[in-house]
Amino acid sequence: MFGSFKFPLAIVIASLLLPLAGRAQELSEAEGHYLIGYQSYLTRQFGMCADQFYLVDTPDSQLNRRAKLLLAYCQKALGLRAAAASVIYSVRKEAFLSWEGKMYHDLSQSLKAEIADLQQIHGSIVPYSAFGSFSPGSSKVAFSLVGAAGALTYFDWGFTLGGEYLNMQLQSPQSSGYTQEQFSFGVFNNLSPQWTVRANGTFISTTLTAYAANVFGGGITWSGSSGAALDVEFERSNYPNISLGALTVNQVTPTLSQVLWSSGTVWLKAGIAAELIFPSAPLTQDLATQFVLKSSYQRYVLDTSFHWDDWLFQVQGWTGSEAFGVRNQGSLVYNALEEHKFGWTGKVGYDAFTWLQCQLSYGMEDFVANGLESQLGVFVVSLIFKF
Repeated sequence: MFGSFKFPLAIVIASLLLPLAGRAQELSEAEGHYLIGYQSYLTRQFGMCADQFYLVDTPDSQLNRRAKLLLAYCQKALGLRAAAASVIYSVRKEAFLSWEGKMYHDLSQSLKAEIADLQQIHGSIVPYSAFGSFSPGSSKVAFSLVGAAGALTYFDWGFTLGGEYLNMQLQSPQSSGYTQEQFSFGVFNNLSPQWTVRANGTFISTTLTAYAANVFGGGITWSGSSGAALDVEFERSNYPNISLGALTVNQVTPTLSQVLWSSGTVWLKAGIAAELIFPSAPLTQDLATQFVLKSSYQRYVLDTSFHWDDWLFQVQGWTGSEAFGVRNQGSLVYNALEEHKFGWTGKVGYDAFTWLQCQLSYGMEDFVANGLESQLGVFVVSLIFKF
């Protein structure tokens, strides 16, 4: 732990703990977290160490600085180099004790590439195309979709934009189909290595004006040092022209994920989510389509992904019920008078180059529309260009 330092370990420990020992009976909450974190640091329990040092928040600038240095050390030991670099970058370089200066210098040199990376603008452009076909007897025949999304990140801020065009073919003597355009945006901020907040919006215009909608939402994510993450997403959708009257839909989606196994470039991750939907409209039934609006819908999702060097394999399955649901932070909106029952999706991704990933996916959804149960199969191809 201190093998690279040129002074006795006892002096280091004394400089860290003696200022607190004289008033052990009146330790503040921050000091308590610091002591637990330091004990974990000495015993090389780096997960506990990182969690405790992150919780140190005090007007004592010296204690805060020490906690940040040790937090970065523990994060680096856990392999969280980008997070450690972000912490080191925020440390004020003044009035260092000798061991603090030594640790700061060593970490800064070790994380030099990651710190330099923080000062760069990063981004991605994702063109994609999808084709969907419906089972015989459905009121819909097929659809085609093309779209593109982009993202930019700079330090702790990120911005996203996306747009897509859909052409739906209907099995109807009155209409051969309709077209739909969708525009979405998002902004997020990494408040700390553990916390991220975001906001997003989606606007849908269509030649079938009843399905025009706007969606506004946001979310917050907590990421633990042990590979666990908890996300809560909020969405509010408005359908001003739908046959049920002005329809408003509120949605809450908590998601819990955990890295089950990790070794270098190989990792296995699993997650569960619950999509809770609460619609409200003047009318609850559309006679033309036999659609009946419920007071609430619930969709339950199980997701597993396996990353092996340049390959990504992902499988997702879900059950429950969903109408007017919003998925993927507003990028996918179900805006038709239909109730989805269950579905699954499989995805394969390959990093062809450091700047390009190719993805293919196929999924199936079972839903009820016009009083009939139907199935939808969707094939998607996308390219992710990174810069």
